[in-house]
Amino acid sequence: MENPLSIQRVPMMIYQKDLVKEDKNEVFASIDIMPTIANLFNLEIEYKNTFGKDIFSNQRRVVLFSNGSVLTDKFLYNLEKDEITLFDDAYTYEEANLMINECIYRIKINQLILEVDYYNKEDLEE
Repeated sequence: MENPLSIQRVPMMIYQKDLVKEDKNEVFASIDIMPTIANLFNLEIEYKNTFGKDIFSNQRRVVLFSNGSVLTDKFLYNLEKDEITLFDDAYTYEEANLMINECIYRIKINQLILEVDYYNKEDLEE
């Protein structure tokens, strides 16, 4: 089935003359760009403070939209319609619901991080 959010598909290209060409057709969010570039160019970053995932890793990728909808390569959950659309016949609604619940948990954690200003360096130094 065609992804109903295909309008959200934006190509991303990274060029560096020494990189070997590799095409990926993966689901990822803008938050995944920084760890991907850091990995490709061997940049040192603190991954514990990084929320995105390297696009070239084998980690499962999930896109959380601002309205609470969830997109993976296996399904789309449209929060506004409370509807799950499966893209893979081998994937189940139960598996999708588990992922959706994990995403809801992550959203709650992100809200708590903002509420307590977790990354405020002044508080960390005390």
